[in-house]
Amino acid sequence: MNKKLKNSLILLGVLAGLFIIWAITYFVFQRPKINKATIEIQKLKRENANWDTTQLRLQLDSLQARFLVIDSLLSARKYNVPHEIHQAKFFQFVNEHSRSFGNLSFVNVEYQGINQENAFRYHTYNVTGKASFSEIFTLLYAIEESKEIKKLKLAEFSASTEFDENKIAFYLVNFVLQVGVYYFDDTRFEASKFYENDLRAPGVANLYYPLLRADIEPNIYNLLEVQNAKLLAILPDGAFLVNDKGESYLLREGDEVYLGYLTKIDRKKSKVYFVLNKGGIIENVVLDLPSQNSSKEKR
Repeated sequence: MNKKLKNSLILLGVLAGLFIIWAITYFVFQRPKINKATIEIQKLKRENANWDTTQLRLQLDSLQARFLVIDSLLSARKYNVPHEIHQAKFFQFVNEHSRSFGNLSFVNVEYQGINQENAFRYHTYNVTGKASFSEIFTLLYAIEESKEIKKLKLAEFSASTEFDENKIAFYLVNFVLQVGVYYFDDTRFEASKFYENDLRAPGVANLYYPLLRADIEPNIYNLLEVQNAKLLAILPDGAFLVNDKGESYLLREGDEVYLGYLTKIDRKKSKVYFVLNKGGIIENVVLDLPSQNSSKEKR
């Protein structure tokens, strides 16, 4: 037997062996599984044939319409309870609403843990810092009016006075807040789309601004200091005055002076009247042209 014929016989033997292995695998192992799957498919086809697909489509359309109605009602509510809110989201919320705070203001947020209230859970945070009253009110308004329910559990405030590099006083407020951010294990209180409420805070009076201030603002705009001023003349255009440095000013009624305003020019009596606010103490000053003396009346 030559070498070529021998190789051909070996190849035919290998192919025959592979065929036998495939046949055994198919008929012994795979064929029963295929037959079983075929029977299951036929059974499902018979069961599906008994269902009214038109009725199923109508039920599906009805459920989808009901879902849209419920979802729109949830979206229209002013407040919603989210589903499993992440604890880091409140840090982002505070950063967003304190980004515009001044250089002397700061806010710290510390995560405390999870608490239970009836069927709801809430993340607890301690929020501390220092800011102006309007800045704090803006943050509080955003917390209370946010669509995803947040509640102030504790709030403490105290007045603080800070000075910048120009020694100008700023009246700030120290604050300690405890905030609960609520969530629910179920999705029935959560809308499919989230729309935040309008969190622009209204204007409010500064409750921590002192009525009587120990400091007096410096004369950084070089206004007339009435205390040491002299009335030189009353002109048709206004009153001509000079300060103790020899600097002259021509002022009209309503013009600003240091710590106050020129309120009246009395040409008949040759007098000018000023109202000054010295740290909450209102002082009326009158400068007389003939005598160039000043009389003061405090109240």
